[in-house]
Amino acid sequence: MNLPLVSIIIPAFNIEKYIGMSIVSCIEQNYDNIEIIIVNDGSTDKTPDVIKKHAQIDSRIVYLNKKNEGVNLARRDGVIKAKGEYLFFLDGDDTIPKDSINKMIEIAILNDSDIVAGDVEIDNGKGFSSSRSYSKFKSGGGIDFLEFILSNSLHYLWGKLIRRSIYTENRIIQPDNIAIGEDQIQLYQICYFAQRVDTVNTVVYNYLYTESSVTHRFDKGVYSHNQFNYSSGIKLIQSEYGFNSIINQQLNLRLIISYHQTIGRVGDRFDDYLNMRKIVLPALKTNIKDFKWLFISKMHIVKGVFSLILPNVYYKLRLMFQSLKQ
Repeated sequence: MNLPLVSIIIPAFNIEKYIGMSIVSCIEQNYDNIEIIIVNDGSTDKTPDVIKKHAQIDSRIVYLNKKNEGVNLARRDGVIKAKGEYLFFLDGDDTIPKDSINKMIEIAILNDSDIVAGDVEIDNGKGFSSSRSYSKFKSGGGIDFLEFILSNSLHYLWGKLIRRSIYTENRIIQPDNIAIGEDQIQLYQICYFAQRVDTVNTVVYNYLYTESSVTHRFDKGVYSHNQFNYSSGIKLIQSEYGFNSIINQQLNLRLIISYHQTIGRVGDRFDDYLNMRKIVLPALKTNIKDFKWLFISKMHIVKGVFSLILPNVYYKLRLMFQSLKQ
């Protein structure tokens, strides 16, 4: 039996401190039939040197060098280069346990899965860790899985085996102007096209929270512009796909959260803020009609209404509560 090739795709930008351990975790996988595609996204530090050093040692490493265009386009270039039957996205400052690919591919072969997900261990870099559990889903269709990840805030593209034909046989919208949340928009579409999703009851991904995380690099104006583009992307896939009412209401909730988190972070992009208001208002009206969403939303709908009516007051109260938590 020929075991399927798995393409591990790693976007890398200025992570010289972490990329080495990420690559090593791939090299040490006890499933050998892999290719490790590392996309250097215009790094200005020693990230390329670290990648080249490992590429000289292991022939399974494919090194791509490109100008800096963001993680979304780096992943896209990796997908274009990939030859595997399955893709696995790994961020360059994260690692995977050595049996991750093997455990996931066993399930994929057994069930002819389109997606296989496992649990995630999150290290905050300060000695504390938490976990995110996909294994509670067990198995089902792609739409069922989409409902699960939306209701449990498990929006990560990385850490999953994904059948490559989902990308090659469908038009997956990949906005190139989003730096935060771009993977969510991809993941929601992938779930839409997946026929079968399975999970493994074990940790398959180690996420390290670092200061290189993209959210730390944005000033207010850039952040609000990103959130407007993210909201526009959500609205686009809502109009493109025939999502059911449960999924559409969950996506509306993503719009509401994106809006109220932007309050106070507008900077000089006030036009983006006004356009976001136009997007979020219909979403709020739709979800408010269903009374249960006031409870399901964990107060996000209330925050959305409050931030629409009294944005300055909402922002000051949010700062006050944040200072009390510190």
